[in-house]
Amino acid sequence: MKTTKSRIAVPLMVLFVMIAAQGICLADTTGAWHSSIIRGKVVSVDQAAREITLKDGLGNTITFAVDPKVEQLDAIAVGDRVTGHYGVAYATDFRQPTAQEKETPFVALGETDAALEDATPGTRVKVFRDVMSVKGVDTNVGMIFVKNSQGKPLTVFDGNLLDKAKVYSTVIATYTEPLLVSIEK
Repeated sequence: MKTTKSRIAVPLMVLFVMIAAQGICLADTTGAWHSSIIRGKVVSVDQAAREITLKDGLGNTITFAVDPKVEQLDAIAVGDRVTGHYGVAYATDFRQPTAQEKETPFVALGETDAALEDATPGTRVKVFRDVMSVKGVDTNVGMIFVKNSQGKPLTVFDGNLLDKAKVYSTVIATYTEPLLVSIEK
């Protein structure tokens, strides 16, 4: 029998994972990848770049890299309502940024292999570093709420970092774009 707390915590965690995926998700290129589901409306599809942008039920616009195994990408059109399965890894340094990092808060670091079980071997995703501010911490479910240098809110799920997260502090984060491994209309 499920407890009331678990009935509330699981949907909240799914909701915050969707929020975390806004445009970019916090990621450690060597860390564990987490799988999740998003339901949303297609905002744009870039066949050449294999990217899709979705708007979720909360109005968040999220851009995903699309795994090569997703063959029906050409059948997806702007305005379609879809369900996507995606993976993301995240981590942060949770340290004070240097003066140089503050001067250039957002930096593209290149690409890394998507170490997600469902991903096509050799699939690459973009990696970024950003200066972020901690907006809140929920120790009950292990979430840290941050805002990136572009003003987008993100959520970090990592109980190991809770003791390092201080509300209103500025931290460094390394993350990748989320990778969509399947999509259905």
